[in-house]
Amino acid sequence: MMNNKTHNQHYNFLQAKFTEWLKTENYKLMTTIAYPQATGEFFDYLNKQQVLHIHKATQEHLTSFKNHLQTRPNKKTLSGGIKNMTINGIIKGINCFVRHLNSTSEGFKLDMYEDYLPVTTTEKIILNPTEVMELYHATFEPYPFGSIEMGQRDRVMIAIFYGCGLRLNEGRNLNLSDIDFQNKQIHVREGKGSKERFVAIPNKHLADIQSYIQQGREWFKYHHYNSTCIHTPVQKQVPKVDEDALFLSIKGRRLLSFGQRLEFLSKHTTIQKKIGTHTLRHSLATHLLSSGWKLEQVSKLLGHASIDSTQIYVHLAEQLTHEKYEE
Repeated sequence: MMNNKTHNQHYNFLQAKFTEWLKTENYKLMTTIAYPQATGEFFDYLNKQQVLHIHKATQEHLTSFKNHLQTRPNKKTLSGGIKNMTINGIIKGINCFVRHLNSTSEGFKLDMYEDYLPVTTTEKIILNPTEVMELYHATFEPYPFGSIEMGQRDRVMIAIFYGCGLRLNEGRNLNLSDIDFQNKQIHVREGKGSKERFVAIPNKHLADIQSYIQQGREWFKYHHYNSTCIHTPVQKQVPKVDEDALFLSIKGRRLLSFGQRLEFLSKHTTIQKKIGTHTLRHSLATHLLSSGWKLEQVSKLLGHASIDSTQIYVHLAEQLTHEKYEE
C-alpha cells in the first residue's frame, strides 16, 4: 500500500515508479519505505501549492518545503515540531528521488538540496569493561521459558554488537551464510551506505556463536508451547527471507528488535545506564582506542566512511583511561 498518496495521479505515478526503482536498485527494505514516504509528503505539499506537475516545481518550492517541515506539527504527537535529524532524512529521500528523476527525465532537471539542517549530537553512552562483563554474566540468568537458548542468543548478541562492533541494521540483517568460522570473520553485506566489509570475530566469542547456531537457534525454529509438539517438534512456518537469519525471534522469524532482551539483562546488573545495541558498539570503539588501537584501525572495523566519524571516541577513550588510573 502506497503511503502519503495525493489525489494527483501524476504524483502517485511518480511515487510508484520511484518505489519500483529503489527495489530494482536493491536499496534496503526500510529505505524503500522511507524514501517514497518523503517524496509523498513533498508531492502533497506541491499539490496544495497548486503545482500539479513535477515540471512546474522549482528550487523555490524545495526551499519553501524545507521551511514548511521546520514549522509543521509532529504527526506522531500532533504537537511540537519535528527534529532536524528527521527533516534531514526527508531531504535525503527527496534528493534520491531528484537524482532518479533527473536521470530519467529529458529536458527537465531539478536541483537537489545542498544543505542539511544542523543536528545536535548527544553524548554517547558507553559501558566500562566491568559493566560489559556484568551484562555477559546476566545472560545466564533464568527466564520463564527457554533459559538456555535465550542465554545463548543473548551471548551472540553481545558478540556481534560489542565483540564485532556492528550497527543495529548490520546485526539484524546477518545470515548464517555470513558467518565464516574457518577464517573467523563476518561478512557484513549491508553496511551503511550499502558498503560491505569483513569483520574479524574475536576468539573469545567463537564458541558462543557456535553453541547458539548448533543448539539455541534450532530451539527458536520449533514450537514448544503446544502439547502436540512436545514429543514431536513441529517447525514454525516462516517467510523464505527469514530462513537463513542468524538471530531468530520466538516466532522463528528474523529478530528485529533487541531492546527487550538488553533491558532484561540490564535489570540483572548494577548498570544504571540506558543500554542499546549502539551502546555496545560505542563501548567497543572506546575500549579499543583506550587499549592502544590506532584511529584508522577502529575506523575500518566500524565501517566508517570517514575517520572524522571515529574521532568522537578519542575523548571518550581518554576519559575512560583517566577513570582507570583514578581507581
